Amino acid sequence: NAISCGGKKDMFNFFVQKMNSSKVFIHKDSENLIYEWQNLKYLTNRDGVMLGGQVKKDDHLFDAAKMAVCLYS
Repeated sequence: NAISCGGKKDMFNFFVQKMNSSKVFIHKDSENLIYEWQNLKYLTNRDGVMLGGQVKKDDHLFDAAKMAVCLYS
């Protein structure tokens, strides 16, 4: 069943704000999550100005984490 994520318009920025204000523990065996975390890239324009989102590549665990954080925050 689909569950609403609370209608957050900018879920990625909300997720980043929540994660930056919390302690995050990642188990050393979570290689895929560590890879996604280390290779997170933000959307930018040609001048390097951040546009408020992430580049959609290798982010399946991040998508699940965003849903969980937005749903339970």
